Formats: sequence, C-alpha cells, structure tokens
Amino acid sequence: MKGLFFLVCALGVILQIVSIGKLKKSKDSKYWNMFVGTNAAIFISVAIAYLAFMEDDTLDLGGALVCMFFSALTIVVNVIMLIIGLVQKKKVKYYYFKLNRLAVFVATAIVALNVAIVLVIPFVASKTAKHSVSHAVEEYLSDKYGDHHFKILEIENDYSYNGIVQKYHTGYELTVSSDVTKEDFTIRTYGTSGRNTEIATDEFMGNYLNQTTNEYLATKYHLEFDAWVRPGQIPKDCGHIPSFDELLEFGAIDKVYVIVKLTDEYNYDADLDGRMQFLRGLTKDIQDYLKITKDVTMEFQRWANRNSYSYELELSGNSLKITGEDKKVYEFDLK
Repeated sequence: MKGLFFLVCALGVILQIVSIGKLKKSKDSKYWNMFVGTNAAIFISVAIAYLAFMEDDTLDLGGALVCMFFSALTIVVNVIMLIIGLVQKKKVKYYYFKLNRLAVFVATAIVALNVAIVLVIPFVASKTAKHSVSHAVEEYLSDKYGDHHFKILEIENDYSYNGIVQKYHTGYELTVSSDVTKEDFTIRTYGTSGRNTEIATDEFMGNYLNQTTNEYLATKYHLEFDAWVRPGQIPKDCGHIPSFDELLEFGAIDKVYVIVKLTDEYNYDADLDGRMQFLRGLTKDIQDYLKITKDVTMEFQRWANRNSYSYELELSGNSLKITGEDKKVYEFDLK
C-alpha cells in the first residue's frame, strides 16, 4: 500500500504539470484551481502518510528509511512544482485567477484517496486478518482440548528479524484465557491471515499441567513442578485435556523437572536418608495426583547457595529408582 501511495503522489505531480501546461495555453481559471488543489493535497497527504508510517510497527529500519526518503523527495518535487506554478501564473498578466470549489474538491478527493490507501485499507485489512486468526485459534483450541471457554484477550503482530535492518511480519501472538487456567497463556501463529494460519507455539497444555500440579503440591511442599510439553505431538482432534498418561503415549512430554529452591521448609541437605524418603514421598504424591501408570523419568533439582544437587527419578509402575550425580542408585517400592 505504501508503493500505491507514492504512485498516487507521482500521478499528482503529473496532473500538476498538465494543469500548468493547460493554464499556459488557455489561461482558464479551472486549471489553476486544479493545480492548487493537487499541490495542496500532496502536502497534506505526505504529512498524514509520514505520521502513519512512523506508527506502523510492520516497518523495519530499511522500510522506514525508504518511506522517509520518498516522502522527502515528494515534498521537494511538490515545492518545485509550486514555484513553477506561481511563476507561470505571474506571467499571465491580464487574467485574475480566483480559487473556487474546484480546488477544494480536487484537494479533498486526493487527500481522501491517500488516507484510504495509508490508513483505512490497512486498518480494515489488519482487523479482518486478526479476527480471522482469532477465530481459527479458538477453533483449534476447542478441537484439541474441548470446550473450556477459550477467549482471545489480545492479538498482536509477531515478527522475525534479519539483523536490525529487516523484519518480517510472520504471524500473530495471542493472549488467551480459559475456565481451567488461572493465568492467561500464549499462542503464536504462522501466517498473516486466517486461511493460512498454523500454530507455532501452544502454551495451554504446559500451563494447565504445571499450574494445576503446583497448586496440588503447594499444600504439602514448597517446590516447583515444571513439565516441558510438546503440544505438536497432541492430536489436533483430541477433544479433551489429555491425562499425563495420554501425554506420555503421544510422546508429548519432553522433560519433567521438580525444583526446590532455597527455603527453610526443606531441611535435607545434610540428611541423606531423610532426603531419599522425601523424594520417595514426593514422587508418590505426584504419581497419585497425575494418576501415572506409565514409565516416566523426572529430574529433581535442589538450588542453594553452596549446596546444589540433582537426582534422576525413574518411575516405573510402583517402582522408583533414584540416581544421584555420583551415580549411586537408590530403589524404592511405592506401594
């Protein structure tokens, strides 16, 4: 649309040249009005367009510099045309030229056309695309996870970058709420219209799983459960929120971390036996809450100023194998 705007400006310059030529030959006042209206319209249009370009977040640095250059060039050319027009008018000594409605009509028509090109059409196109993408995302979420009153709270353009000069509008970032998550989550899409929308990032399942599990564990533990979910592995027509076992079946669980940070509620840094019993009880609680029947490996991490360590927790049925960084193995029955 920016190229079309500058094409209209170029046509406006041509119209001014034609008007001056006609004025010189016929000395008809209407050509002076056409010239003045066109000249004024281009000044106004460039000013409006420049402000629009500066507010356009789809413009990268290179595009902004190009728009600034052509805006400045258009102004310079228009000033030259104004000077030529005034000189030509002065040469027609015996005629009095009065501005009338024609000048106002020409100026209004050109400004309106340019406003439509740089403001109205892009605005409508953007709104239409965002509405289409929002609808596509809501359908995707409902088909995949069931009806949980998914609502698009915000949608913004998403970009990819090539250095600091170039950026490309590649899709959208949507903030979404549901009736099963306390915190909003993010969906990112590829494609700039609803027809070619593809889901690039889907944070719903990860957010839901971690939020609900942490709420349960918080009644007994002071730690953070952090499962990394690969939503692309979940069937698009699943139709419900999958259980943890289903996520394992789908291959949608990448990694699972259980992280304990520095807190007075954890007192097993110097008590190895107590630490093992803590890990046994913790794993059993996670297994019971998530109804895990399939094999899964989790990593327990203890973050402290001077005493940090981690364990690999291998859960298989009712058997738990804990492997430390020193490769020592501790086995427990969770029955």
